[in-house]
Amino acid sequence: MKPSFEEVMSKESDAELLKIVNEQRDDCQPAAVEAAERELAKRKSQEQTNTVSQTMEQKKQVVEAKAQEPVVASVKNNANFGRWFVIIGLIIIGAILPFHYIPSRLMVFPKDNLTFSNTFITQKDIDKLVDRYNQASFFQKQAINQEPFVRKLMEKGIIVEVK
Repeated sequence: MKPSFEEVMSKESDAELLKIVNEQRDDCQPAAVEAAERELAKRKSQEQTNTVSQTMEQKKQVVEAKAQEPVVASVKNNANFGRWFVIIGLIIIGAILPFHYIPSRLMVFPKDNLTFSNTFITQKDIDKLVDRYNQASFFQKQAINQEPFVRKLMEKGIIVEVK
């Protein structure tokens, strides 16, 4: 003969009874759950029930909070990544802006003014400047010679005036 649910539940610990009532309620037969509830009431362990239930609820909250932590951390990491991206970009611009770069001749020299114009100078840019100078009138050549960029190129010997 099989033992009744009351007999089985009377042998279980309070923690096991609480587990059946709270966590395994959907997995057990309704009669078994009722027997566990009656056994808990019979033991007059209502205070323990509340304490254990609160402890289990606190553990659930801790687990849920930990499950959400990586999401928060990745959002912080993305924010930090964006901030670092901006900072590095500003450093690069600050390093590039005050100089003329001629990669084909491996030359770098300072600008007179902080502008983005003529930061990277290619051979094609130099050829265009020489063509513009060669096609200019006397007064236009004088004006071209007064441009700070042209004066820098003449100082460095990149372009020379042949008379």
